[in-house]
Amino acid sequence: MAAGHSPATADRPAGYARPFSLLRDLGPVLQLIEQAFGEEGREERLAGFDLLALRLAAPLLSLLGRLVPPIRDLFAGVVWEDHGQIVGNVTLSRVAGDRQRWMLGNVAVDAAYRRRGIARQLTLAALREIERRGGELVLLDVRADNEPAYALYRSLGFHPIDRLVELRHPPLSSPPPWPPLARLLRPREWRALWWLYHEATPVTVQRYLPVLQQQVLASALAAGLGVLGRLLLGHSSRIVVIAEGRSLAAAAEIELHGGERPHRVRLVVHPFARGRVEEQLVTAVLALAARPRAALRAETRADQTALIAALERAGFQPSRVLDRLVLTLGSAA
Repeated sequence: MAAGHSPATADRPAGYARPFSLLRDLGPVLQLIEQAFGEEGREERLAGFDLLALRLAAPLLSLLGRLVPPIRDLFAGVVWEDHGQIVGNVTLSRVAGDRQRWMLGNVAVDAAYRRRGIARQLTLAALREIERRGGELVLLDVRADNEPAYALYRSLGFHPIDRLVELRHPPLSSPPPWPPLARLLRPREWRALWWLYHEATPVTVQRYLPVLQQQVLASALAAGLGVLGRLLLGHSSRIVVIAEGRSLAAAAEIELHGGERPHRVRLVVHPFARGRVEEQLVTAVLALAARPRAALRAETRADQTALIAALERAGFQPSRVLDRLVLTLGSAA
């Protein structure tokens, strides 16, 4: 990557791209993300205690990252620096620990530096960094209504494979009654949960993001940790399911957070059960997420139209639509 300072031109904005440094860039990058994404940035920001712990551990993590590549990849990214100031950022993360598949996130440019070509140069630098690390496939999420960003990614060769809908619900004052068909997942049912996710995921998505059994098993185990999960993961989790015979008709994974961060919910209904179980699934989510008291942020695929309608009837309001884009390295412009 470029190092040093070069004059700005129409094709090369002032400043340069360089790899993210956990030791010196963590604070400025978090501030940039909050500025760029507003409320979304504040919600994703680490809690004060976690941030302090990470800063204290940064020297050790930086040293370990030089010795153990998987640890290094946990804090990967590219920043754009101009006269000593961090004005752009792209976060890189491996998908499910796979060295070939990577996700771009937190693509942010300081408001005073936008429309200078920094986002394009940052993204190109990030793609080169992923390729240097052995990556072959790159994914990212972009708001469907963010036409400038969408146009940038299209020009680089990205194309959409999926659409996700996010909805929000204000904090609940009291939980609704528990619905009769819903219950918590039993850990031994993790294979049935994997099959539900597999069947509900479009083939075009699975071509790039297959549903991995080890991921589902890890989620099922995490949901059984209780208070220990909050200590280890920073949140506790639950998985609500609706069963029909030996199969699972629907599921919702719930991350319960403390403080101001909203609880996060990911919901899915099997194609054969759509239109029949959504109301009870949503009611069970509200019953579980009422404590600790916080807002809820739900996510599901856009093709889950009956589920989205049930969420809206329960008081969820659509907040944003995200398109998931993919690029095979070597095809970038």
